[in-house]
Amino acid sequence: MFAPRRGTAVVFGLVASLTAGCGGGGGGASPGTAGSTGAAGTAGAAGSTGGAGLAGTGGTATGGAGGAPTAASCDEMPAPRRTAGTILELTFDLFHGTQAFVYGESNILASGPTVVPLNFRFYLSQLALVSAGGATVPVDLVTASGGLEPYGVHLFNAEDPASRTLRVLAPAGTYAGLEIALGLTPACNHGSPNNRVFPLSATSQMTWPLPIGYLFLRYESRVTSSGDAGASAAVPVAIHMGGDVSNLDLPSAPVFRLDGEVAIPTSGPVTRNIRVAVDEIFKGATADVDVSGSPLPPSPQGEIESGERLRRSAPGLHVFSFGP
Repeated sequence: MFAPRRGTAVVFGLVASLTAGCGGGGGGASPGTAGSTGAAGTAGAAGSTGGAGLAGTGGTATGGAGGAPTAASCDEMPAPRRTAGTILELTFDLFHGTQAFVYGESNILASGPTVVPLNFRFYLSQLALVSAGGATVPVDLVTASGGLEPYGVHLFNAEDPASRTLRVLAPAGTYAGLEIALGLTPACNHGSPNNRVFPLSATSQMTWPLPIGYLFLRYESRVTSSGDAGASAAVPVAIHMGGDVSNLDLPSAPVFRLDGEVAIPTSGPVTRNIRVAVDEIFKGATADVDVSGSPLPPSPQGEIESGERLRRSAPGLHVFSFGP
């Protein structure tokens, strides 16, 4: 699953880091763990194709060594692509199947188990609109005040309602969909969080104690079994998915394409809703994928292994879809 970055030794003492927590401990953990479980990156790569409709079937990430175009640098204040346009607000909501998946509350799943999500956050970057002919139009991520988001990166944090909304400055027109990466560019996955501001600082709770990149997705929960062993096994307690630590220069953030008309008027803002399919994330994290042979020690709650299964299963998963 993981391979140490060239020139980086992975030592058994990393077990202590796994149990000590990621980036300063964060929003809870499952029973028997003090604070959150340790963070981990995972190997991965994904290009982009696949479809998602307005009906909510979801976007898929596909491709092997593909992925979004590699950024040459990770500047805190990247050069803007345009100085004028319309603000497109994308609001992300969590769903498990057809029911809302509510952070911090008991979610009784249709399959039986009850899940209380205690930490759920992920990076979004490299957003582009897709023309009718399939060409992509990269857009800048901006703040509520209109300034550029640092590093061109947005951190969704289920504990922070304001982070549910991602804003971009887009050229007017009618588009056939959009693309979005779940994670970071190789350039941003490099580097120390000590020299960076939020959302790439340690306060993001998405950092790893060795120089092997960031977490791309972090999820932790408390799960109460329904008595059905099969149903409970399909609900992971924790998932930590990161990039390809064997070579941080490779694109490894899955890129999802969502198909469906996106109309950008000449003035705005305009809002679209995007559903995050937690059941699809669980499906990937519990997929029948052999993740044995990792040079890292086993993680306390299987979070590293679940993250690697999710990373490898990203092609074909319908994680994002346009909502009504």
